[in-house]
Formats: sequence, structure tokens, C-alpha cells
Amino acid sequence: MVAIRITAALVLGAGLALAQATPSSPTGSLQPRTQAVARPDDAESHFRLGDQLEKSGDLTGAEGEYKKSVQLQAKNPSALGALAYLYFTQQRYPQAEDALRKFIALDPQNPKAHVQLGSVLLASNQNDNAAKEFSAAVGLAPSDPNVLKQVAKLYAAHQMFPQAAQHFSALARLDPKDADGHYGYGAVLMQQRNFPLAQNELQQAVSLQPDLKEAYGDLAVAASENKNYVAAVRALDARSRYLPESAATYFLRATSYDHLKQLPAAAENYKRFLATDGGKNPNQEWQAKHRLVAIDKK
Repeated sequence: MVAIRITAALVLGAGLALAQATPSSPTGSLQPRTQAVARPDDAESHFRLGDQLEKSGDLTGAEGEYKKSVQLQAKNPSALGALAYLYFTQQRYPQAEDALRKFIALDPQNPKAHVQLGSVLLASNQNDNAAKEFSAAVGLAPSDPNVLKQVAKLYAAHQMFPQAAQHFSALARLDPKDADGHYGYGAVLMQQRNFPLAQNELQQAVSLQPDLKEAYGDLAVAASENKNYVAAVRALDARSRYLPESAATYFLRATSYDHLKQLPAAAENYKRFLATDGGKNPNQEWQAKHRLVAIDKK
């Protein structure tokens, strides 16, 4: 009943070396072109203007300025990284791939660049090539938990759950106190229907970070699948401290109480489920109505 959502944060940053970019003005308005480009033949000036245009929403203008920057300075990692991000956001994956490959040719030991290229390749259904880039990234930074987490989340976002589980498992060994990593690992294990290990990972996640509110719903589902109905209710109670109840949580509460033979509580939650579901889950509504009839007879 509770949907499992895996948050795969986009790791493709706007420019791998964008730190030196000129910050936008306090008002967010675009500075006059004559101020931004003091020397038309200066690659850095075109890059800075491209950054300003992008922030103002003029993506076509930004692309043109970044291209000019690269034309003037072929080995320009800032402009190549910015172009890659711009192309990725527009789903122009071949261009994003080309820009990132040029970047990696300049800096082949940059693990983040390999992760970013891998994310572009996944988006364009080049899974085998993406795996090579992810392997390169992990090989360059085997002790960097951020690299492992990014790779794991990207695999999970593309429903490549065995690969995601492998990297989340490595992350758990490398950084056992990473609550978000345990949560991601638990969610992937649920997709693989490995509920015992999933419950363990999700429990570790909320123990490390009690306000990891979305994890409690998944923990309740995993515990229910493991027939640990006491733990399921406990997880739902914890979730209710952070998030409102829903038809899904009412139904899961009801079935958990039903299995625990706490029939008044089960009936109450079946009724709340029926009052809030609105016909979205007809099979569960049928089950709830029939259980209410059976409970009423007892």
C-alpha cells in the first residue's frame, strides 16, 4: 500500500569547475552585456556571461556564450561542465555526453566527472557504458562515500536494483552511520523483496536519524511483510509524528491490528481507510468491508 520512492538526486552539477563563476547580482537581474563581457575574445568573459544568462532563464543565450568560451579555449573545463549540465536538463543527451567526454579527456582522474557521464549514459539507455563509467568513478575514489551513494542512487532511479544494492551495501560498510544510505539500501531491498534485510536497514536509518520521516512508511511495510505486526504499528506511530495519515497507512494499521487480534482498533482503521480511499484501491476496499462484517459478528 505504501509506495516506495527512491530519491535519486541529480548529481550532474552546473559546471564541474563552476566555483570561480561570477555570483549573480543581489536582485537576480542580468548585468548589462557590456559590463559582463569586457573583452569579446576572452573565454572567461563569455563563460561568466553564459552563467548569468542561464541564471536569468535565457538557456539559448547561455549555450551560445558557453560555446564561444570553448571555441576560444578548447581546454575550458568550466564551460564544458556548464554545457553538459545545460544539455542534460534539456534531455540533449548526445551533446551532454560529448561535453563530458571532452571534460574527462582534460581531467581523467576526476571521479565526479565519470559519475556524471554515467548518469547521462543511463538516461540515454547506454547501461553497459554507464556501468564502465561508474566503475571508473568508484575505482578512482573507493573510499569516498559520496561517490558510492551517487552511483547507488542512479542505479536505483533506473530500476537497476541488483547494481544499486551492491553499491548501497558497500556504502553501508564504508560509512555505517549514513542514515540516508541505509534508507536507500532498505528501499532497494524491498524492491527485491528481501524484506528481512530491508527491515534491518530501514530500522538502522531511523535509529541514526529519527526525523527521516519517509523511511517510517517503508519500515512499516517491511515489518508487515515479515509478519512483525507490532513493529509495523510502531513504525506507523512514529511516522504519524511527522506526516499526516493516509488511506495507505490506515489500511496497513488495520491489517496489522487485525493480525494482532486487536479487533476494535482494526475496525476503526478499516473505517478510516474506507472514508479516505475514495475508490482508488477497490481490492483493499472489498477486503476492508468484508473484514468489518466479520469483526462485527464477533
